[in-house]
Amino acid sequence: MNSDWISSFFDNDNRIDVDKVLSGGYGEAYKLMMEPLIKGVREQHWPIILPYNDGRLYFYAAYKDERSLLELRQVLSAHLGSADTNIELPILKAPSNSSEKVLLEQAPSGIIRVSMLDAKTDADDEFKKKQRVFNALKQILHLYAQRPPLTQQIQRPLGRMLKDFFTTCRMGESNKAKDFLQELKASGQLSPRNLLFLEFKILGISQQWEKILEHQKIEICLRGRLPSQVEFLLLTSLANRLAPLLEDGFASADLEHTRVLCKVLLPLFGRPPLLKEFKHAEFEWKAWAIGASLFGKTDIDKHIPQSVAPNWVQDLYKWTGITIKRESAPPQRPNLEKATGLQLVKILLQQSLEAEPKQIAKIIQKISAMPKEVHEQLAQLPSLHKFWELLKRDYSNASYGWTQWFVDISNKEEETEALHQIAMHTCMEWETDTFDPNVIQEALETGKNSKAGEALRDVIPLMIEWIDNRELKCTDFFWVKVLELLALDDLSNQQDVQLASAVLEQFLNNSFSKQTYEDALQAVDMILGKVSSAQGYDAVIELMDLLLESSCPSPEAQKNIWITIQAFAFEKWLRINPILKRLTLFLAQEVLGDGAENAFPKEVKKCEEPEQKQIDLSGKTLGIYTLVEGAARRAKEMLENLFPGLIVEVNHDHVATDALITLAQKAEYFIFAAKSAKHQAFFPVKRIREDLIYPKGKGASSIVREFMTFCSEQL
Repeated sequence: MNSDWISSFFDNDNRIDVDKVLSGGYGEAYKLMMEPLIKGVREQHWPIILPYNDGRLYFYAAYKDERSLLELRQVLSAHLGSADTNIELPILKAPSNSSEKVLLEQAPSGIIRVSMLDAKTDADDEFKKKQRVFNALKQILHLYAQRPPLTQQIQRPLGRMLKDFFTTCRMGESNKAKDFLQELKASGQLSPRNLLFLEFKILGISQQWEKILEHQKIEICLRGRLPSQVEFLLLTSLANRLAPLLEDGFASADLEHTRVLCKVLLPLFGRPPLLKEFKHAEFEWKAWAIGASLFGKTDIDKHIPQSVAPNWVQDLYKWTGITIKRESAPPQRPNLEKATGLQLVKILLQQSLEAEPKQIAKIIQKISAMPKEVHEQLAQLPSLHKFWELLKRDYSNASYGWTQWFVDISNKEEETEALHQIAMHTCMEWETDTFDPNVIQEALETGKNSKAGEALRDVIPLMIEWIDNRELKCTDFFWVKVLELLALDDLSNQQDVQLASAVLEQFLNNSFSKQTYEDALQAVDMILGKVSSAQGYDAVIELMDLLLESSCPSPEAQKNIWITIQAFAFEKWLRINPILKRLTLFLAQEVLGDGAENAFPKEVKKCEEPEQKQIDLSGKTLGIYTLVEGAARRAKEMLENLFPGLIVEVNHDHVATDALITLAQKAEYFIFAAKSAKHQAFFPVKRIREDLIYPKGKGASSIVREFMTFCSEQL
């Protein structure tokens, strides 16, 4: 990289005169701010960070390859915070001005755009804000300059990347999840099909169901056997597409139009989905039943679970015109006793398409035991051989399970890596009877494997999702042990705090004693004490919100957690955005009582920023739907305080009552807390309005933050 292009970057659209900067023409202060950035480019150092001004100040950052660029974006996000710059740091691949074009020629992998927040402040405050950002960027360049040269790019372990990806998905952080997906793509360690599954998961947490069904690569996804989680996601997408039919019944539904809507998932309808252990999949089962019946399946009532009313299935049969003809004898199946060699392999692989995980494990054992020449013949059939390899990878350990895996990884140090890979690939298919929390807890307490910690922590997000799908209950002691395991990490980032929140939520949803409550909060306190970046503060606030929504047998322990959080907030105050500053004051008053704000330093209490423009919502109605009544009550109080004259009405109904429908119709704004919602309430509200505001969490802080962000974007 030479530096001849730098003058072109500062030509045309860019109003910054680089020569004037370096000569001190803008003043010595601006020279000191900009000179380190320009000097780094002239000395041909990576990364590149340069200012751009077209009437508003931006910064562009670039690195020599995609993996390094993704790392740089994480570093920028951590150092800049959200008080002065937009938290979104998009990677641009195509130029929109001449300066971007020049920079993309030097860094074709893409460039990061950093936007200053457009707050109405006086000239002195505006200068200080610019100075903070320039100093943070200068510090980043200094850190990179101090880093020793690397012969190859450092890459995070796959398990850690997946752990962060699934954690952000669970918390509804779709933009963060996209960042981790890009990191996973750049690593080259996942197949295109698995990456597609992860992309669909992001679309799912963003409620973009149509984008899943209309995805140009959905046919690739449907080839071969699908993991149960992906089946569930696809059927959820179809259920959302069929929402009017599922809500209103078959009387007014257009049969042929519905057939067209379902056709995209045709390969799913040949066999029942692997959702028997899913406790909250009524609408997904109905979506499958509709599609299967429209494409000729006549034995749906044999497979549908009891959660779906029998008369609903009968109504479906009447609508599709299916006449049930029960066969006097079961259909003829290929004779396994007479089949041999490759013919037997084909029969067994065909049967695996409709088999349960444990049956698949037995099929894999049979095929694996066949003579070498049979496997050589199988290798000559590329499509069949690829299906066989995927089946082995995903289901060889289907009869294995959580309890034995925890026992093994806690005691077999030499097998740590292999066991890690087994869990990451297959644990979501393990059956309920393989999970014994008491045995797992004992394994965690008595394990001898010093290398097991990282593998265990990587698997926790998947384990929580697996438990949620089956609505299993674990003891308070079990979840305390999991929190203590997380607390053993040397460092904690935003995703670690979010994961701790997810575990803490599981703990709080069960019965617990004062002692286990204090033990759990002590572990959480250890995790929070290791957080170093202001970027993670919103996750910290969510965690505190979670505690305030639950019963508290030890106010002192809860207060200690808040003291840790408040001290962190004071330290990072200048890098915390105004919305979170206000929420911090609200929470301080709730935890510590009236007068808590007096403990805040004067410069901290200045967070009100009255000079900032605020949208006038006087006389407007905001509807909030959530099943967490305490969160709604606290959010209502905060928002009515923040926006004088705003009328906040809340609803907690499990189904589409007249009150809920009326609120959805009359409110100017409507917040729908999807994480605590019911399908029966969501579908009718979604049909009434397309402008729903979705908070990422369940707590009051999440609701308030999302609405305040929405309002700031309207200015």
